[in-house]
Amino acid sequence: MRAICEGIQQLLRERGIPHQVVTHAAVFTSEEAAQVRGVPLEWGVKAMVLKARDHFILVCIRADKKVDFHQVKRWEGTSKIRLATAPEVLQLTGCEIGSVPPFGHLQPLQTYLDQGLLAQEKVTFNIGLHEVSVVMAGKDLTQVMDATLF
Repeated sequence: MRAICEGIQQLLRERGIPHQVVTHAAVFTSEEAAQVRGVPLEWGVKAMVLKARDHFILVCIRADKKVDFHQVKRWEGTSKIRLATAPEVLQLTGCEIGSVPPFGHLQPLQTYLDQGLLAQEKVTFNIGLHEVSVVMAGKDLTQVMDATLF
């Protein structure tokens, strides 16, 4: 998990993306994260790993929103979608649930990104550890993510 944290920081530096790394008390929910970071909840990026039929996907939404499972089913052309289990998330991303970043995983995942995040002045998310976050401009997410916007 530390390697993912360091890898994401390196990627942001290599791409010249202005960002701030914040170390804080361990957080496990979006609400806890916003409170500890001292930022509005809507700045948070919630990265959710889901299982669609026989593969996994990543859905990244504002932290004050909930995943629309009906919409995801339409995107994936399936009637079955579920949240990935903790062991599945760890195997796919190298991270524990609650510390999954929107990019930088062990395995590539089809990613869907809420385009509303791009309009955010700032976004913040954990980078593989429950106690380390990044703050960056929302518009810069597309420079480090290969995602389908919705």
